[in-house]
Amino acid sequence: MNDREASLISEAASRVLDQDETLYSIVKDWNARGDLTRKGSSWKHSVIRNVLNNPALVGTNSAGVENCWTPILDRQTFERLTERLAPDSARRTNLLGVKSSKHALGGGLVVCARCEKPLYPVARQGVRTKLVCRAFANGDHESHPKRDNGSSEGRVSIDASALETYLFERCLAHLDDDAFWDDIKRKRETADSDRARLRAERDARQGERDRAARAFIAGIMSERDAQSEVARLDSEITRLSEQIDRAHGGPTARDVWHERREVLDRFKDWTASERRLFFRALIERVSVGDWPSGLPTTTLPRKNEAPRAFEDRRAALTSEAMRQRVSIEWSD
Repeated sequence: MNDREASLISEAASRVLDQDETLYSIVKDWNARGDLTRKGSSWKHSVIRNVLNNPALVGTNSAGVENCWTPILDRQTFERLTERLAPDSARRTNLLGVKSSKHALGGGLVVCARCEKPLYPVARQGVRTKLVCRAFANGDHESHPKRDNGSSEGRVSIDASALETYLFERCLAHLDDDAFWDDIKRKRETADSDRARLRAERDARQGERDRAARAFIAGIMSERDAQSEVARLDSEITRLSEQIDRAHGGPTARDVWHERREVLDRFKDWTASERRLFFRALIERVSVGDWPSGLPTTTLPRKNEAPRAFEDRRAALTSEAMRQRVSIEWSD
């Protein structure tokens, strides 16, 4: 294997493990920029998957003999990679289309505090994007009682941009929480013993997800119920996969981000995928509750109030509302 091929493999491993990219996006990128296979043909999803699962990458030949040549990947990275690419436990495709790649907080990270089901990005022309507990996707729930007109109460809605800003500020403060990260390091010293349990739990969730998809296809489950169930299970599978990945001894989120303030300062310029990866590295789940009672839902300028004073007062109100209605579960 030549240096160019070794460089592509290292790049692919990094993009899958560190940037949470799919093999499809890597293949599309390589073909577009002209980095083809050694035969000069375009890359295919199946080809790159086989390459990245090949023990030859760690110097092991087809007979299982180790140290036959200089490895391209270290064994720990290779184990993490094959774990991530396992077909029955780390699928990135959702046949019901409930994940969102356009919004940083899509994909089940943010849930309704009432029913604990995902909030979905809703973008309308000329209106700021909101995250909403949608009745047609999440279905009926005792926490959302019906009104006389048939609509349900308590459907949480929150401004997506404002929530992103709030979560980013909380993440920055969280990276400075020395006690939390010291505790995480102690927990990781015994994490290997939990890997089998985590794999079994993840496989069980994957089985539930597959059954929900088959139930929808067979007409046993409605599309709305199937979407809600698959979104919930996808979120759990992602969480468990990340815990298994961390059990291999990878760096903590603090190791990656704490000293990279010059990168964090450009957060607003990141793509939605980059912002989503940052949040998922630090946060397991965000629960959004109702608007706090006692706080005004609208803010108007007061008589003779200076524009800057009005903006500061409105920002303070938004911050207080976020503090009261948003609950964060930090990843370990």
